[in-house]
Amino acid sequence: MLAPDSTTKLMALDADGENGLLDLANLSFGLEEEGIPTYLETSRRGGHLWFFFDQPHEGEQVRAFGKGIIRRHRFEGVELYPKQDRLYGGPGSLVKLPFGIHKKSGQRYPFIRRDGAWIAPTVREQIQLLSAHQTVPELALVAYASYELDKREKHLPKTYGVIYESNEIERLKKAVPLVDFISAFVDLRPVASGAVGRCPFHDDQHPSFGVNKEGNYWQCFSGCGSGSIIDFWMKWKGVEFPQAVDELVDLLGVEKK
Repeated sequence: MLAPDSTTKLMALDADGENGLLDLANLSFGLEEEGIPTYLETSRRGGHLWFFFDQPHEGEQVRAFGKGIIRRHRFEGVELYPKQDRLYGGPGSLVKLPFGIHKKSGQRYPFIRRDGAWIAPTVREQIQLLSAHQTVPELALVAYASYELDKREKHLPKTYGVIYESNEIERLKKAVPLVDFISAFVDLRPVASGAVGRCPFHDDQHPSFGVNKEGNYWQCFSGCGSGSIIDFWMKWKGVEFPQAVDELVDLLGVEKK
């Protein structure tokens, strides 16, 4: 599911429960209402819901997108492919490709519409139809990935020690909405969770940088980092933590006590 550089252009949800295929069909309908195209494949026990992307994306971002969908739609009992954020050796997670003959049942399993009808009457016609598949919009990818990140347990970087517990630091982090602050330096587009844009810290050809409005943090899903306004300023200016704090205190007019 992951290329050697830990990127992928596809994702799958695998539901093998008693009502797995029906549950995936209902999820497909909900996502279609949001403008997210999906492809529903039957299987020996349940089904697979496939997602395709226009360009390769980091496995971590694709998995965050999938986890965001699972969490937001309260979908339980499903496996998410790819199963790893990145490769550490070997091929990573494997999943049966569509139209292959299942080793246990000896059957091929078709793609279907939500009403149960085949999307095309023959395997050849189904393959032809899928060769022109629709892809997940970039904004939907980043928005759902940001939603998942927002629900994770937040903790402060240990490398900063007790200084992060000081009132001054907390006031600094809450002094200004991070979306507004970063928008002064990075071209961002608003989405439901906050804003997204191309990451300023690497040669970003597709939006992989998000700012979460509710959590007041930023994240690059291509691996450049994440964190508060202080983390952003450190990376933007190339300075260490103490200097970043001093500069932001002056820049934002935070009162020292």
